[in-house]
Amino acid sequence: MLTVLGIDFSSDGITLIVAAFCVLISFGQQWHCRKKITTTDSVMSLLNGASVFPFCLMVGATFSPDFLQAATASKASMSMAGLVGLLFVGGEVLSPAGLKKHSQKTELSQPVSQ
Repeated sequence: MLTVLGIDFSSDGITLIVAAFCVLISFGQQWHCRKKITTTDSVMSLLNGASVFPFCLMVGATFSPDFLQAATASKASMSMAGLVGLLFVGGEVLSPAGLKKHSQKTELSQPVSQ
């Protein structure tokens, strides 16, 4: 629990605040670059933002028993972060983009006739 201005926030509440802040940052970046604001970009920003605080909490849990207790108490935040992480890693593993980076079109050289 974190108390700000007399209001108690749980880890899940902080996760929602960080996610909303990430969506606002995304809107600001898209507006600044004169890019159309799309639902897909907004949802991706929301999911990425929802995983930021739980990931930080997991890192902190290795150093502090208080963070470990907070991490185990916030099952919704941890499951959301785990899902986003799993989707990202699964997408990277299954994506053929890695094959495209390293593959170069090679031309078969014709033997030089003498």
